Amino acid sequence: LVSAGLVGSTFEISVGATPTELARTEFSGITELRPGNYALMDRTPLRLNLAQPQDVALCVLATVVSTNSRFAIIDAGSKVVSSDKGAHGADGMSNFGHAFSCARYDDFVEGRGAHYEVASLSEEHGWLRRLPDAPVLGVGDRVLLVPNHSCPIVNLSDELCSVSVSDAGEVTHEYWPVICRGAVHGAQLRRGSQ
Repeated sequence: LVSAGLVGSTFEISVGATPTELARTEFSGITELRPGNYALMDRTPLRLNLAQPQDVALCVLATVVSTNSRFAIIDAGSKVVSSDKGAHGADGMSNFGHAFSCARYDDFVEGRGAHYEVASLSEEHGWLRRLPDAPVLGVGDRVLLVPNHSCPIVNLSDELCSVSVSDAGEVTHEYWPVICRGAVHGAQLRRGSQ
């Protein structure tokens, strides 16, 4: 800093990434926080023991469209949940997410463990592998997927459905458009340019 003539200068100290924010215990010196996924959460902070299942605000609702002796096939593939096995290209997880039977959603909220893991994906479908003690799924059953990385799910969606439950147990739904969907405008290919 001395040789660069920066002694006495004021610097912005910017910290990003939701797991960094969740693990941070000290604020001094930090002038900017950028925890982009903090409001939604996903399996990344769960895997790092930095959040609890009830902290996850974004799940994907999917329907079982086929079953066989090994898998339940759902109508949500990589075009819905992405093929991320962790944030920013990290391969921190061995599958593409966890899923819970909607009929036993409290198992997720109360941290009793997943019912299924998303073992494989095509663009349109996901293969759920049943975990021990999980209910057997049939065609038409609904599941909630907890994604490995929620950022691309918002990017891949035209709208999000917000579900709220009042203290009296009244459930309300509200649909929110993803306003920035397709808002990347900088990339262009030009003939003859290198």
